Amino acid sequence: MLRWYVVQTKSCKEDFVTTQLADAGFDIFNPKMKSFSIRKDGFITKPFFPGYVFVHTDIGTTHRMVKYTRGVLKILAIDNEPIPIDDEAIEIIKQRTNKEDIIEQTLTLREGVKVRIKKGAFRDLVGILESPPDDKGRIKVLLDMVRYSAHVSCSWRYVELNE
Repeated sequence: MLRWYVVQTKSCKEDFVTTQLADAGFDIFNPKMKSFSIRKDGFITKPFFPGYVFVHTDIGTTHRMVKYTRGVLKILAIDNEPIPIDDEAIEIIKQRTNKEDIIEQTLTLREGVKVRIKKGAFRDLVGILESPPDDKGRIKVLLDMVRYSAHVSCSWRYVELNE
């Protein structure tokens, strides 16, 4: 019977194990998260569950093949009995991913919403969000000041919804 199982990988080997098992014909789910990194000054993609991937298989017939794949540490088990994961749990995660199994960290900020700048030279000014964050996390806000409108660019972290 096909069920989802959690495979623990060696450190930073999620993609390697995913490739190995997929090449062997297994259905693999290796969700990733795309988020903004201040240190990298841009968006990065990293494993959503570092050190783990999910395999959809009949573990009774493929246990040894999965267990001894290069890069695999073990299949999560209790008393040497692999533990199946509820299909619904996997589906919930899959619904939040795109075609590349990436969960994009979404902001509640959408074009056209009013935002208040929380930090910097324009602190406490209210404007309209013109563009979502770019690769460096910068957004554009149209500030409406007395008889004058100004376009400013700032980090998305510097604004909040103004309702």
